[in-house]
Amino acid sequence: MEKVVIGIDGGTTAVKAVAFSLEGKLMASYHQNVPVIYGTNGQAEQDMEAIWDAVVQCLASVREQLPDSRILGIGLTGQGDGAWLVDSEGSPLGPAKIWLDGRAASRVDEWVSNGKARKVLATTGTTIFGGLFPVLYEEMLETEPEIISQASAQLYCKDWLRFKLTGVMATDYTEASRTYLDVATVAGYSDTLLEELDQAGARKLLPSIKRPHELGGLLTKQAAELTGIPAGTPVGVGMIDVAVTGMGLGAIDDGQGWLILGTTGFVGTLLPSLEARRSENSMVVATGNGTQVLEFFAPMTGTPNLDWIRTVLGLESKSWAEIEQLAEEAGPGAGGVIYLPYASPG
Repeated sequence: MEKVVIGIDGGTTAVKAVAFSLEGKLMASYHQNVPVIYGTNGQAEQDMEAIWDAVVQCLASVREQLPDSRILGIGLTGQGDGAWLVDSEGSPLGPAKIWLDGRAASRVDEWVSNGKARKVLATTGTTIFGGLFPVLYEEMLETEPEIISQASAQLYCKDWLRFKLTGVMATDYTEASRTYLDVATVAGYSDTLLEELDQAGARKLLPSIKRPHELGGLLTKQAAELTGIPAGTPVGVGMIDVAVTGMGLGAIDDGQGWLILGTTGFVGTLLPSLEARRSENSMVVATGNGTQVLEFFAPMTGTPNLDWIRTVLGLESKSWAEIEQLAEEAGPGAGGVIYLPYASPG
């Protein structure tokens, strides 16, 4: 009986599940698209239940492709940031406001002016933007107080999926860095920062923090019935997508780095501590490996730009191979048209 492990990626564009043998051979895979719903005021949202349904389909498909394999465990990753709020029953309080959300763009400017941005940077190492949870939390306190009053937990994408798989609410150090983690000491959430931001009420929403390689929980009977994967299968804690990519590439030591081109762009390097960061304009997350941090830049100039261009040009019905051929036929210079890929209102 072939032994395999399954990886799940709750990506922005699509959810994927991939099975590997213990020798690293690709055994099976499946992906399911989940749409992003854009609003007129910078909103970017996704249906949390739709993402879970897509994961169920992906896992069930992989299982069907490997009926005689022994599944040793499931690993998790997913898109980061945004507001993924659930109530006391673990049910979503509306769609997730994802990392692309720009409704709080003006609030970012306010935080830069009033010093809150500097406080976030000093504690978490994070340069603020519209899709960051503390920024969205303040926005929702003003515009959607009824949701905040019902909220019981803030679960990022992979944490939401792990909860649905195991019934366990938790997060890891990379995701905790995107809320209120003291990244310098890695001692836990900073109550001082919560108070400085006037967000003490958010403390009850924060799940316990585990190291990414730890056991996150065991597959429940209900999840097993939906996916065909045996109940009791171990499910890992995992990391935010851009960080776990490095682990998959074998980048685990200080000084190692990697590049990603996906929904966003990414370039990052592992450093021994927050003090070693090289730019205050970068993003920093703790990895859970002592005081090690990942410093990175993530310009929002990735593949959604290609989707936007395809829509604007009325080419949705054409494959990317056909579009590439059209681009080649157009010749250099594009007739003088210049596109600057910074279209997000956030």
